[in-house]
Parts: sequence; structure tokens; C-alpha cells
Amino acid sequence: MRRRTKITIGSVVAAALLLYGGAAWYQNVQAGEWERENEAVNIAYEQTILAKATRTEQFVGDRPYTIVHGQDKVGQEVIVWVSETEVHSEYTANGVTKEDIQKALESKDSTIEMLRISPGKLDSDFVWEAFYKKEEDGKTHYFYDFYRFRDGAFIDTWKLSLK
Repeated sequence: MRRRTKITIGSVVAAALLLYGGAAWYQNVQAGEWERENEAVNIAYEQTILAKATRTEQFVGDRPYTIVHGQDKVGQEVIVWVSETEVHSEYTANGVTKEDIQKALESKDSTIEMLRISPGKLDSDFVWEAFYKKEEDGKTHYFYDFYRFRDGAFIDTWKLSLK
């Protein structure tokens, strides 16, 4: 075999081993998170009207929640909040939408850059949590706004600081 062929084969084998090792490492790191999400989806299936889960996301407030988005048996959109001690579900039609919150924030201040809007819980209220950034005094500041899920009523703003 020529030297060039050996180098090429060696490079291909090394690249394949790196890809395999990277994929195995990623799966190992994410396994716990995937297990928690699957457990939350199963709890939502058992304890609520959820029939089909479409996605999950995490919310960390006073206590962590796995938020399960999906549909009931007739295709109506449902959101389920699952924590270690509580399971709560709402039809999305019974509350304001993510888009409604986006519009409310844009009308409040058109200079903000929206980063994320997700369901959560603040004290005893199920909420939409809006995370955004804004330029003030030549610096970038980050904010959380909380809006009640059912009626979109503004609850509070938290400004993150570097103290």
C-alpha cells in the first residue's frame, strides 16, 4: 500500500472514531435529561387529557417544571406543567397565546429583542415568561416579564444584573 493511501485510511478511521466518541459522549450527557422528559410526558398522559405530546421544554422557577405541549384526543392544543409535586393542564384556547404576549411586549417597547417566551409558574400563577434584552445607557440588559396565562395580565418584571 502506498503511503498516501495509508494516511487517507488512517484519517478516515480517526474521523469516524471521533464522531462515534462524540455521539456516545453526547448521549451519555443528555440521557438523564431525556429520561426526565419522557417521565414527565408519561405522567401527563396518565394524569391529564393529553393524548399526543409534540414537544417539551424546561422551566426553572421556585421549583423546576417540565412543560409538555401537545393535543387531546380531538386535536385541541394542551399545555401541561409537570413538577415533582404537581401536574396542571390547560387548553391553550383557555389562555392567551405566545403570540399575544409577543405583541404586548412589542407594543410596550419596540426596542427590545425577544429571546424566549415559554410557559412557567410564578408563585401560585401559571404564567408566560418572556425573556428579552434591551439596550439602556449604552449597555445590554436582560429582563424577565411575567404574564398570567389565563388572561395575559402583567404580573412583574425582573431585571438581571451583574452584582
